[in-house]
Amino acid sequence: MENQRIPPHDLSAEEALLGAVIIDGTQIDNVSPIVKANDFYHEPYSFIFKAYEELYKFKTLIDEITVSDQLERMGKLEFCGNRSFLVHLKTVCPSPMDSMYYAEIVKRLSIARQLIVVGEQIKQIGYSNPADSAKALGECDEKLLDVRKTGIASPIITPKERAESLYERYNELAQKEMIMALKTELYDLDKLLGGGFYDGDVVIVGARTGVGKTTFLSFLADMIGRYKNVLYCSAEMNSDSLSDREIAQVANVPTNRIRLGAYDEELHGKIMAGIEEISAKKVFIYDDIPMTTDKILQTALTMQLRYGLGAIVIDYLGMLDDDYGRNSYERVGYMSRKIKLIARQLNVPVIIAHQLNRELEKRDDKRPHLFDLRDSGSIEQDADVVLFLYRDSYYNKIPPNQADVTEIIIAKQRQGEANKIVKVRYDKITQQYQSLVSREENLL
Repeated sequence: MENQRIPPHDLSAEEALLGAVIIDGTQIDNVSPIVKANDFYHEPYSFIFKAYEELYKFKTLIDEITVSDQLERMGKLEFCGNRSFLVHLKTVCPSPMDSMYYAEIVKRLSIARQLIVVGEQIKQIGYSNPADSAKALGECDEKLLDVRKTGIASPIITPKERAESLYERYNELAQKEMIMALKTELYDLDKLLGGGFYDGDVVIVGARTGVGKTTFLSFLADMIGRYKNVLYCSAEMNSDSLSDREIAQVANVPTNRIRLGAYDEELHGKIMAGIEEISAKKVFIYDDIPMTTDKILQTALTMQLRYGLGAIVIDYLGMLDDDYGRNSYERVGYMSRKIKLIARQLNVPVIIAHQLNRELEKRDDKRPHLFDLRDSGSIEQDADVVLFLYRDSYYNKIPPNQADVTEIIIAKQRQGEANKIVKVRYDKITQQYQSLVSREENLL
């Protein structure tokens, strides 16, 4: 009965993958490292993908005409359903941008079928009652290793591969400074951070309630969003609330004036201009609750595949709804580790806000320190950069000309100096941060 079972496969996924490539030939760049022709269960589909591979090898455009011609030369056009079937493939693909999802399904099922074959071979080795157990185990290992070689790409970087990568990286840096970092446009902060935020880093932004964490995160998203796609995840505010703030910044009025309505002609014009600015930015809003690290990962992965992804901004860690552990300390530690894995897996910086303990309010000097991070053990360990916001006017009466100064304290930096302070200007009405020095004064 077991031999009559049909091997695992998904013809819909195979058709969708073939359709994605024939709709958009550039998708072959994304899927060819994942699947090969022999990963397809249906033999005609295997030949069609083989035709794709041949065209790709010679840098030839992939469409139904070129694929049809290639299949004709291979003697397989009729076997694969002629050109009419190639046209049909274009109708069964939901979206060519999801080609990597289809490729992963095809690859996973291919590996499953290979394991079934290898399992049968290993079973036969066992039934043969081998005299040399060590040799028999070696044969079994070799068969499994063959499957592994065709499966998941190896995470091991050889010395040669590493040297080639470094050669390219440092040659780029030799030509242009800060090419690897996402700049905040706060020039002295960028300088101390070695250019800005780097791929794979977790950046914690900490401050007491009311000092401006959300505003600072929104500012960073806007700065990065001028040239890179940013996924902004707010567990505290919905898209409309975030938009009200942005429009208020452009219109140079308080947010509650935007929410009140009944605009005069001048303000309405500024609001329309603000909408144009929002449209031009590359800031994508993730607007869904409850929000968890798993949902953020899936959303970010989808965005990376469909649109490209430069950075993730999360406001804020304590508002995420991951259900884990026996207490807040374990839950926050779990989420912190997940955020670090997201940064590494997607290879983008993740900037996330976090609350500070109330105990600092009892100190004379209320500038935050690392031990002020709420449930701080894992957060401090997982973070590559920790930035604290401090504004003296939040606690003390100070001269009006100093009231708009915010200190950004670099409390931790894995790749540079810590315990450095950058002073920036904060406009409370427009909720914007500005560098106190010009780019020319602080050339990197």
